[in-house]
Amino acid sequence: MMLCEKYKEQFLQPEVRCDTYIGIEMKQVWFAELQLLEKFIDVCNKHGLSYQLVGGSLLGAIRHNGFIPWDDDIDVGMLRPDYDRFVQLAENELEAPFFCKHL
Repeated sequence: MMLCEKYKEQFLQPEVRCDTYIGIEMKQVWFAELQLLEKFIDVCNKHGLSYQLVGGSLLGAIRHNGFIPWDDDIDVGMLRPDYDRFVQLAENELEAPFFCKHL
């Protein structure tokens, strides 16, 4: 079981953060993103790939202890060699519903 599944029921409750109401729909989006991030981290750790939170995700982690209330994505950065390796590995490492679409 993925770690975020352990906290799903608790996480999916509406809340007010920074005077902003966060409803169940946004919490479901965030939860799906956390599942994806957790799988991404598992693959990176398994293969020794480096990554970092960047942009609004980094700001949210520091300033809001999580997502910025009005943000709806996760920003992750990788050095090109690690990114290229992740793209190569993704086909075999990711199973539905996860996939990697390389542009």
